[in-house]
Amino acid sequence: MFRERITKKTGLVPIPAPIPRSKYGSPPRLNSKQILWLTITGLAVGVLVAGSFLPPLVSDSWRGLIMSGYRPVCHQLPGRSFHFAGEQIALCHRCVGIWGALPVAILLFAGLRRWDRCLSNRAGLAILLSLAPLGIDWAGDFAGIWHNTPASRLITGAIFGLVAGYFLARVVIKSVGAGGRETKEPSDTNTSIKDGGSRAPN
Repeated sequence: MFRERITKKTGLVPIPAPIPRSKYGSPPRLNSKQILWLTITGLAVGVLVAGSFLPPLVSDSWRGLIMSGYRPVCHQLPGRSFHFAGEQIALCHRCVGIWGALPVAILLFAGLRRWDRCLSNRAGLAILLSLAPLGIDWAGDFAGIWHNTPASRLITGAIFGLVAGYFLARVVIKSVGAGGRETKEPSDTNTSIKDGGSRAPN
């Protein structure tokens, strides 16, 4: 009844707004160059993580060289690192979690693109929240409240690594150029002329 009254009075028929697919709209599609560089970045980090497991498998001279190469990014404390065949690997428990989660996050980046605008607007909060478990785990052990474990160090590192990897992927995307056009949802204020069918604003 209300719809008919509006139609008779104004000659305009309201067009119902479509249900939006996402609160933040559809993100632009990744182009081939962006996909290529995301793949290269993910593989490069994956190779670095895999390389940290080489010391138990190589000779003493190569072992020392590999350990020295990873020393700038990790403290390499023996009591906080994995050992295989009696030999320490080049990254500690927490660094394995952080670095190992980076390529996983890069792979998950495409699936989280729908919420990219929401996440990017809260980047600082997301990073702080991901650091909180890591900080609590470290602080509790340092203060003698509890003793953290290899599992707790690995998991808290991985939580931060997943968030850091997501924003690393965003940096890669931004640095190589924009993707396709962003899809904008039609406005719910559009109407059509009853006899002509063309759209006109209210």
